[in-house]
Amino acid sequence: MKILFFTRKDLQENPAGDTTIIQALKKHFRKHGIKVDLCTDHRVNIHSYDLIHLFNISRATELYNLIKLLPLEKKAVVLTPIYWDLSDYLKETNQAIKLNAWNSGERKRKYIFEHIDLSIPHCQGEIDLIKRNFNYRKDFEIIPYGVAPIQKESSSYINNRYGFKDYVLCVGRICRQKNQLSLIRALKDNSIPVVFVGKVNDEDYYKRCRAEAKENMIFIHDMHHHQLASLYQNAHAYVQPSWLEYPGLSSLEAGVAGCNIVSTEIGSVKEIFKDMIYYCHPNNLESIRSGIFRALEMPKSDLLKNYILEHYTWENYVTKLLTQYNHLLQLKKRSIEK
Repeated sequence: MKILFFTRKDLQENPAGDTTIIQALKKHFRKHGIKVDLCTDHRVNIHSYDLIHLFNISRATELYNLIKLLPLEKKAVVLTPIYWDLSDYLKETNQAIKLNAWNSGERKRKYIFEHIDLSIPHCQGEIDLIKRNFNYRKDFEIIPYGVAPIQKESSSYINNRYGFKDYVLCVGRICRQKNQLSLIRALKDNSIPVVFVGKVNDEDYYKRCRAEAKENMIFIHDMHHHQLASLYQNAHAYVQPSWLEYPGLSSLEAGVAGCNIVSTEIGSVKEIFKDMIYYCHPNNLESIRSGIFRALEMPKSDLLKNYILEHYTWENYVTKLLTQYNHLLQLKKRSIEK
């Protein structure tokens, strides 16, 4: 089986959740002896591939161009949508230009959904939204995103370098959607150490964050993903006050490391984490602050960690995905032979 992964052009330059998903799948496919090529150019020659797997329909144009221009009718085409409707967030934050761009992209997303064979949503809420917004009636299989077990770290990077022991951690791109500024404002009158980790995705927004951040709030931009284990394990609370998450891969990682978690209530988070974490609203500072205090007051435990390792691992994801691949290829072969 030869597979082509296709996604947005800036996958590596601007890493996000789809970057983590694709890297994890490629790694686990290698363990199964399956060759996967990654491409971001819609002019790719697809002749030698058995199956095309598309990722992230939020960035519709690149996927649309591939499907529109290439003869995919004899290829099995799978989509991991990573979709949530951003229109409410863009309206509430008064981003009119981005809202117009998002709405205009819905036509392309509908076309993509009409020309794939199988969708792989990560939860029931995602596929319900896709059915409602695009009248999607094709095959789908819900496969929740995964996480890798974290190796126990004996030392604390943050304590050794900054002297912070019991801190709040927030991992993600520094941008408006991740809402770090509200976290800063929620804790500005407290001495709780806060550690932000992530690349700057919006320079102006980052400057606003730095302007309001206190001395007990630090920003780290150049940390490799494998170095995060120490930060997760030594944080007491992990906070993701984003405008939406589906469900937040970094929250899964924090949960596996034993953190108490506070997350936005918007998106698919509640479907995944149920009542095992604390929730907040991104536009309510008291909600964010209250969630953090509750998480800091609660002793850390292995309850969430064990639940995640039982239900949400990349090995489980790949096993289920390969079953869907094989089934789809058999159907496609029979269809072509008719």
